[in-house]
Amino acid sequence: MQCKAFDPLIDDEPLISSREILVFVEQLPDTSRTKTAMREEDWSEQEYIHARIANELMLSRADYAASQGSKMSPNVILSPAQRQSRDEDRALQSELHHMMIAQMTGEFVPPARDIEFRHVDDREE
Repeated sequence: MQCKAFDPLIDDEPLISSREILVFVEQLPDTSRTKTAMREEDWSEQEYIHARIANELMLSRADYAASQGSKMSPNVILSPAQRQSRDEDRALQSELHHMMIAQMTGEFVPPARDIEFRHVDDREE
């Protein structure tokens, strides 16, 4: 299917400039798929604000419950970027934990790759 704004068989000049396309994209709502993709699938500022309000309410309710002798564990809402960061941190913690256990039990095998450490003063200038 040919783009109606630019047909290379008819004209060498597009009917709409890249600047105009950029202006149109900037005017899209923050919830649009294009804007979300530009944020690398993360939330818009408005979505962060809504999640922050919900999290504050949940934490406030948990504080109130604790003051009344009850126990409540709130489930904090995380953005896609926050969940990815948390998952990466957990994976690294798990890897380090297994490596430390292996060292303590004598089963540790150093990595096969050569790691070169350089002192800060040995840098090339």
